[in-house]
Formats: sequence, C-alpha cells, structure tokens
Amino acid sequence: MKVIQERPFLFLLLILLVGLGLYWPSLDFEFLINFDDDKLILQSPANQSLEYENLKALFTEPVFGLYHPLTSLSWAIEKQLYDFNSRWFHLSNLIWHLLNTILVFFLSRHFLKRSDWSLVIALLFVLHPMHTENIVWLSSRKDLVYGCFFLLGLLSYLRYLKDQKVVFYALMVLAFIASLFSKSNAVVFPAVLILIDLWKHRRFKWKYVLHKIPLFALSGIFIYITLKTQQEAGFINSFEGDYSLFDRLLMGIYSLGYYLFSMIAPFDLSPKNLYPSKTDGYLPWVYYAAPFFLAGATYLLYHLGKKEKLIWFGAAFFLVIIAPVLKLIPTGNDIVSNRYAYLAYLGLYLGLGLYFLKNSPQWGKLVAGIWVLALAFTSFQYQNSYQDSYTLWTKIIEENEANKWGQAMAYNERGQIRYKQGQYKAALRDVEQALELQPKLPRGLMNRALLYDRFGQPQKALADLNLLLEASNEQVDALKLRGVVYGKLNQVDKAIADFSKALSLAPKNTELLNNRGIAYSIQGESEKALADFDQAIELQPLAKQFRINRGNLYAQMDRTKDALADYQWVYEKEPEQMAVAYPLAKLYFKAGEPSKAKAVLRPFEANQQSASEVAQRLSADSLAKESLPYFTIAMGAPNLRDQSLYQRAQAFKQLGETQNAIDDLLAILENMPNAQVFFEIGNLYWKQENQAKACEFWQEAAIRDHKQAKILNQQNCF
Repeated sequence: MKVIQERPFLFLLLILLVGLGLYWPSLDFEFLINFDDDKLILQSPANQSLEYENLKALFTEPVFGLYHPLTSLSWAIEKQLYDFNSRWFHLSNLIWHLLNTILVFFLSRHFLKRSDWSLVIALLFVLHPMHTENIVWLSSRKDLVYGCFFLLGLLSYLRYLKDQKVVFYALMVLAFIASLFSKSNAVVFPAVLILIDLWKHRRFKWKYVLHKIPLFALSGIFIYITLKTQQEAGFINSFEGDYSLFDRLLMGIYSLGYYLFSMIAPFDLSPKNLYPSKTDGYLPWVYYAAPFFLAGATYLLYHLGKKEKLIWFGAAFFLVIIAPVLKLIPTGNDIVSNRYAYLAYLGLYLGLGLYFLKNSPQWGKLVAGIWVLALAFTSFQYQNSYQDSYTLWTKIIEENEANKWGQAMAYNERGQIRYKQGQYKAALRDVEQALELQPKLPRGLMNRALLYDRFGQPQKALADLNLLLEASNEQVDALKLRGVVYGKLNQVDKAIADFSKALSLAPKNTELLNNRGIAYSIQGESEKALADFDQAIELQPLAKQFRINRGNLYAQMDRTKDALADYQWVYEKEPEQMAVAYPLAKLYFKAGEPSKAKAVLRPFEANQQSASEVAQRLSADSLAKESLPYFTIAMGAPNLRDQSLYQRAQAFKQLGETQNAIDDLLAILENMPNAQVFFEIGNLYWKQENQAKACEFWQEAAIRDHKQAKILNQQNCF
C-alpha cells in the first residue's frame, strides 16, 4: 500500500486506462433511434448550429419534455465539430465519465483520508455495470454532465468549509447552477450540503438549512420547470385503475430495494425495467418480498453504521439522490432505470467501502477482487446491448418474457425502428407480433396505420386509426395521422377537423399547425393558412420547412416580397439543399430576375442528377424555357440521356418549338426504337403539316402495335 500512497496519481491513471479500455468498443455504437437519441440529439432543431437563435432556443425551450440546456449545448458543439458522427459523441461520453472518476477520487480522499482506499472507490465507480448505461447511451449524457458539476460543487463546498474563502462558495454556487442546467436531478444538491454539514459537525443546527434557502429556491424553480415540461409532454402517468395506492407503495419500496441489491449483484440487467403486469389482481411476488429485503438491508446498514459512521452518511447520501427518481410521481414506462444510480451509489461506495477496507480479512479481499473482475466482465458484455436500436429492443424483448405488455411494447418499438430504416415488411411483422400479444396496443395500432399508409392502403390505415380513436378520441398523434390520410384521400374538410381537434389538445404542436396550414391553403383559405404558419414559426422559429410552406403560400397570394424573405432566410441556412434553393429560384424566374435564379441554382449544375431534378421541377412549374439548359446538362449522364432527351422534347413542345422536339425524339430512336416515340414524332410532323413524314412515323408506331397510331394512320394516310 505504501507505493500506492506515494504515487496515487499513477494508479489513478491506470484506473482511467481500465475505464478507457473497458468501454472502447462503445465508440463503434450507433445513435439509438427510437430510444431518445433521435429526439434529443438528431432531430432537435436547437442542436443544428451555434447561431444566436439556436443558442437562445437551447436555453428557452424544452426538448422532448426535458430541460437540460448545457447538455444540449454539448451535443450542438459536437454536431458542428463532427456532424452526426456517433463515434465522437460516444468518445465524449466516455471522457465525461473518466473526468467524473477523477472527481470521485478527490471527493473520496476527502472522506476516507487515504489515497489507496479512494482509488478503490474510483475503480468501483469506473467499472460498475449499473453505470454502463450512462456511458454507452448518448442520451444519458445528462447524468454525466450534471454529475460532473454536482461533484465539482461538493468539492468546492468542502474547500469553502476548510478555508472559509468566498471564492470557493461562489464556485460552489456556479457549479450547482451548471448542474441544474444539465439535468434537473441536481435539485437535491442543497440537501446533500446539509448532510455534509451534519457529517462535519456531528449535530444538527437550523442555520445549516437557513444558509441554503437561496439554493433551495433555485431547486424549487427547477422542480416546477421539470414538472411543467413533463406534464405538457404527457410523460407523467396517472395509473388510475391500474395500481392501487398500496401497489404504488410496494413499487416504491421495490425500486429502492432494486438499487440496493443491484449494487452488489448487477448481473441480470436490462435497458428497460418495465412497470409490472398484475395477475389476478396481484403484483409479482418480488414486490411483496421487497419490504422484507429493505427492512433487512436497513437493519444491516444501521448496525454497521454504529461501527463506522460514514455508512450512515453514505446511506443518507444515496437516499437523497435516489429519492426523486423512485417514481413516486410516475413517469415513463419503466419502474427503475439503471442510470439513476450513477451518483447515488457514491454514498454506498464510500460507507460500505470504508467498512470493508478496514475490517475485512485477507480472504475477504480476495473474494472482493473476484467480484470486481465479475463487475468489469459484466460491464464489458452488457454494453453490447446498446450497439444499435435493433440490438437494444431485441434485448428488451428477451428480458421481458414474463410481461406480455412489455414484450408487445418492445416488438412494436423494434418494428418502428425497422420502419425508420425502410424495412417496411419486417416492420409490419414486428408490429403484427405486438398486436397479437396486445390487440389494442395504442402505439401498435398507430404504427400499423403508418405502415398501411406507406403501403398505399389508406382504408386499412383509417380502420386502425378509427379503432384507436374509439378508445380515446384525444390522442394527438392518431388525430394527426388520420388528418394526413384524409388529406391524401382528398377529404380536406375531415383532415382539417382532425387537425383542429388535435390542436385543441396540443395547441403548441407546430407540426399540427403546419399540416392544417397546408390543408387550409389547398382549400384556398389563405388567411387561415397564413395564421397557422405564422404561429408555427413563432413557436419554432428555427424550423425551415414552415418558412418554405409560408413562402409558398405568399407566392400563391402574389406577395412576392414576403415570399422572397422566407425563401432567402431558409436559403442562407442551407444553400445547397434542393428543397430550399429551388423555391427561391422559381420565384426569381417568375419575378423576371433570371440571373438571380441561375445564381441560386448554379451549385446543381455540377451534377447531372441534380440538374435533372431542377429541370423536371421547372418544367412541371410551367417554366419550360428555363428548364432547357438543365436538361442539356443531365443528358451528359448515360443513364439519364434518353429520359432527359424525352423531357426536353416535352419542354420544346410547350414552347411551340416542334423541330427541336422532333430532333430530341429522333435522338432517342438511335438507342431505342420505341412505339410511343414514333407516335409523338408523327404528331409533331402533322402539326408542321408534313403529312408524309407524319404517316411514316405513325406507320412505324402502328407496326409496334400502338393503338392510337393505327387509328391516325387509317384516318389520314390511306
């Protein structure tokens, strides 16, 4: 132990290398689509850039019912540095964890007074399987970032108590605020400070509480923000009719017992631990056994605490940090989440670790060493469950065989993953499996309706959506999708009714406002459409599609100046995106400013495929003359030659340039003697009053069994 005491930082470095090696495979993991990474990272508009508007949105708008602006800022910075390369995001998570391990070492050394024992705590922290989720799941960075500032705040407070220097108190307050802005779980920070006061002074004084009233006030503000945003997002469950008050008490006790047990034996972990299914009105037996286990654990901690007071402090530390996530206010669909143990376990590591290191015999240390190796192996293996979304939901299916609802939910979520990956038939198989287990599973019906809509089967989609809305006609997503399906069936009035009903339930849903705006514009109700687009943009000022849609509406209303303003705003953000550049160019063409239009479209001239897309759009928008040079560029690609010649011929026909159209169609015949092309050339010659040529080409088309050519040939050529 002497060498460890003399060179603690060398051994700390070795521990960090252990952590780096342990979780190095996670750098090859993907973003977990349909497991929050898409909503919190990939799709969040505020993460797309570091412009002022984005930064403002980070600190003023919750993301998917969560408010953690500093965590989101870390994702936004990485997006600018590495785009959405998941390898670098995973490396950042690992670095945050290793940084926290360093802070845990210093905090432990303060309580244990020995570097060697503190290194043991750091080793436990770096490799415990209950922390794996925090490291390998990108959305769980919230715990890493808030934990870092939380630990910095505790270290600053301890230094303040020692030196009584205001600078350390100020650093503590700043760290606390940063922790709150990283994740709202930091609200317990003032309570932990009181625990430290009690530990230091061994007795309670009201001044410990009074001095921290400003900190508790900050916590109160963030508790309000969290409850409000989660309520608005629909994350807070009522459980009315599902679980009695006694059931919920048992579930709370079970949750606490789960975290205590899993610190010692974390060897059967799952990415999701779902609320239990009841059989004949009863919860699974483990919930009724939980109070006895918790009573035994409490007695053991109390008994050991008589010999080592740090155990009592550590147990209180654990309870204070874990209390907000015991689901007394139920959220989500999982009763416990492994990531919540990240900071809470530090208290248990300290108290129990000190007792064990001081009192265990030599053989006990050997057993502990084997246990630590088992923890490391479990972490190394368990991280593979998070490789990608398919692997994740497959693991959840396997771990919930006894829970029909849980299996149905997991099959449905895996089906949704396959849907997003374009594997529509495989997605339907998974969703059908989910509905076989739970025929009225709301999200299963919703996903099957999405698939039917994708397969072009709107009536089947409507049947599922109607069944879903019969159970509850206040489901926003179902109303939104049914409105979209009605729109595709040209039942615009019904679409508007569904969008309006959904908006009465979710008045700030920007996608609904955008959809209803489109429906109103189809109906010609321009002012109503404009009001919806305006509101959507006010609520989500960074959304580009809303501005494009409003620009399109302005263009229809002949408000060219307003349309240009919207198009230009979007174009400045993404000048090389066709969906952004084309509307602006089209408006310039129609406004008689072809040089500006060509400047906007110039990047697309370098690629024949993009030039072809530009040409087709211009031709479809009655800008035949403007489309010609882009068709000419597209013809340079062998695979696009004949298609582009044919489309350019149609543009020439629109312009009345029949000979140019004939020349293009004749060029097609060099490669492909097509009956339709012969027929169209004949029609063009007839328009030129060249009967002989017209009949010659109609006859060629008739030989190839073109019915209309046969009729014209009989009428005009014999």
